[in-house]
Amino acid sequence: MVSPVRPPPTRTWVGLTALMLGALPGSSVGLASPSAPPPQELTAQTARKLEPKTAWRTRTGAWRLHEITITPPRHPFADFDDGAIYTLLRHQPQWLGPASVGSPTAGALLNGKPLPASPFWHVQVERRAWGTPELIACLERSVAAVHEQFPHSPLIHVGDLSEQQGGFLRGHRSHQSGLDADIGFYYRGESAWYVTATEKNLDRERTWWLVRSLITDCSVQYLFMDGLVAALLREYAENVENDQAWVASLFARGSTQPGIIRHAWGHRTHLHLRIFDDAATAVGQRVQQAQAWAKAHPSLAQKAESERKHQ
Repeated sequence: MVSPVRPPPTRTWVGLTALMLGALPGSSVGLASPSAPPPQELTAQTARKLEPKTAWRTRTGAWRLHEITITPPRHPFADFDDGAIYTLLRHQPQWLGPASVGSPTAGALLNGKPLPASPFWHVQVERRAWGTPELIACLERSVAAVHEQFPHSPLIHVGDLSEQQGGFLRGHRSHQSGLDADIGFYYRGESAWYVTATEKNLDRERTWWLVRSLITDCSVQYLFMDGLVAALLREYAENVENDQAWVASLFARGSTQPGIIRHAWGHRTHLHLRIFDDAATAVGQRVQQAQAWAKAHPSLAQKAESERKHQ
């Protein structure tokens, strides 16, 4: 449920060294590529660009930024009651914007976006390639990042996201609310779809860069893949990444060590991405709330319907 009350401002301290040295896992600033300058040099370079008196060194040598106050933006529908949301849903749903309704395993998609055609990927089934705009943008950025790092890379195959209106998708338990995507791996040689990944055929360079880009440039909740593929990627990442602790934090190990990258049976031919989309989820919650209101107050819902027809 989305509260109509404005959230209180959040006060936070940001340590520049923490950002530059990757102490915040998933920060794209802290994830220097193998060819990037050492972290200490990056810190010095950034510090020199700061305006005077906006940062200072602590006794430990870390850089500190001044305290800042962040006020989360107010939800655009905060002043709309359930009846108003219900009326929009029934008559002008496009005004609500993207909505991920319910959950990935019991949900729907409203005002989603299809994954467009691209020379960088091949969509297996177009009618099953819809998601929230955030998911689509995430895929576009991450695959483009692979081609920027490795020009002339083969195209990658993209499997199922969701259908246009979400809901049950044959062959899946999830993929119902526009937050999931099945993405193929990069292979050595020709591109392929649904080929079992092995030590010999998996292009670990490009596949790791895809995974890395997804994690650092998107709000990723999970990346599901077979444990063997995860082990191959982890071995490669440990050889090229500076921050070994960050790499280790990404890979789950049973129930004792949580991580974004998790083992899942049936995922040796592709990875399963699931993202957070706070904006679309918030609208989805308001949609559910409005539907519950209409069910609990049928006479008011009917009145809203009739008033709209006479406008």
